[in-house]
Amino acid sequence: MQATYPSYEDVLKARIMDAAIVCMKEKGIDKTRIGDIATALGVSRQTIYNYFDNKNLLFDAIFSREAITLAAKIARHIETFKTLDDKFTQAFLCAIEEFPRNPVLSHVITSGGQFLREVGHSRERMQAFGELVLYQVFEEHPQLRKNAGEICEFLSRNIISFLVMPDPNPRSPEELEGYIRRRLLPGLGISS
Repeated sequence: MQATYPSYEDVLKARIMDAAIVCMKEKGIDKTRIGDIATALGVSRQTIYNYFDNKNLLFDAIFSREAITLAAKIARHIETFKTLDDKFTQAFLCAIEEFPRNPVLSHVITSGGQFLREVGHSRERMQAFGELVLYQVFEEHPQLRKNAGEICEFLSRNIISFLVMPDPNPRSPEELEGYIRRRLLPGLGISS
């Protein structure tokens, strides 16, 4: 088997995204400028524009990369559970636990702003995230495939809601799991 290596362009794009994350952590998304990222990376602004037409497209790529990584982690986690109810419940619980641990995703949720409204909350993005998390569920339960878009959007919107509007009286893990099973699963149309 022959090894494949990323191209120079792929490596540079990844380095640009990593430099943007550093700047975002220091200044926030809204105050980070392409010039800041170029300075942090030691390249010209034009170099960044060669790969990303504007700041929103750059942060969109970063958000996508981090969301894909998180979705894969959640998908691996729910593989260990047997029932459909357990898989959905654990996907939700894992997402609300892991999302805030990711420096990019947590920053997007806590800072809000225009980027979150335009990119982070798009219907297509929510469906894509859910599809990545639940791909195995849809393989195991093909009857759910016809409603996959709605299921994924509903699950993702509820995850985002829990993250953006935290409960002033946090529930214990057991209470949260019970709430998910009573309220979220029926909305997904999969409660037992």
